[in-house]
Amino acid sequence: MRLTSQISIILIITSVIVLIYQLVKNTDKNIKTWSAIMLVLSSIQYWYLSNQEKLIVTTELFGAPSVNPLVYWAINVAIVILMMMVSNHYIAKKPEGATIASYGVKATVKTVIATLVTAIVAVFIGYAILFVIDAVFKTDFRLWTFAVKTFEGHHVITLLKYAPLFFIYYFVVGTSVNMNTAGEKFKGFKGYISSILHFVGGLVLYLAYHYGLLFTTGVAGYPTESLSSIIVIGLVPTLTIAAIFNTFLFRKTGNVYVAAFLNTTLLTIITLANTALYTQI
Repeated sequence: MRLTSQISIILIITSVIVLIYQLVKNTDKNIKTWSAIMLVLSSIQYWYLSNQEKLIVTTELFGAPSVNPLVYWAINVAIVILMMMVSNHYIAKKPEGATIASYGVKATVKTVIATLVTAIVAVFIGYAILFVIDAVFKTDFRLWTFAVKTFEGHHVITLLKYAPLFFIYYFVVGTSVNMNTAGEKFKGFKGYISSILHFVGGLVLYLAYHYGLLFTTGVAGYPTESLSSIIVIGLVPTLTIAAIFNTFLFRKTGNVYVAAFLNTTLLTIITLANTALYTQI
């Protein structure tokens, strides 16, 4: 976090210098827009990192202690990826003729509402089947730490609190995947592999480092982050599913919203149903 904060400061200074230069010279409009957006994003990132201890505290609003670090991580990732996307768009993609519509972001209000309803209905039907099977057969749908469990009313209330934050993550990362896997090169199975690597590549490297040191030296890479590391194991199949949904639904619909809403709703409720919640009585 300290290194990321230092990088944010460097980006703020760089963005200010570039923006002032472009305003004085009034030359490249793309670079001017890029520097202005990067200044805003890097400032938000620095503020977010500087308030880490306040933002990940368990409160009455966010009452899932094991989920709060995930939210904090997800928003950080979203901001970093958004800065990379902005840079890629204005420096490389836009001069080639790419537009926001190319990444599946452009849509009418009616389309966005329709995709939200579609995602909610799909999750509702899926969980209705799960509840019936649970009541009749008592089946535990589980793969090690990844389990799809039934939930109660307070889980739905908590979902409404966390969903907007997780939506930012799934929307930004999904858009980034669409931006970087478009074209003939990523058609078919190759596009899915690339999408999965976008979502879980960093986590797999973390787990390899953390547990690799544990098995070879007896001391994990981050000894104080034992619970967080166990949670990361469950994130790998979760985000693999998110990656597959993202690519499949983008190819079918041409927009990022269906996958973003579906991933947010489904995967957030799965996560919340698997952890302890502190609710206000």
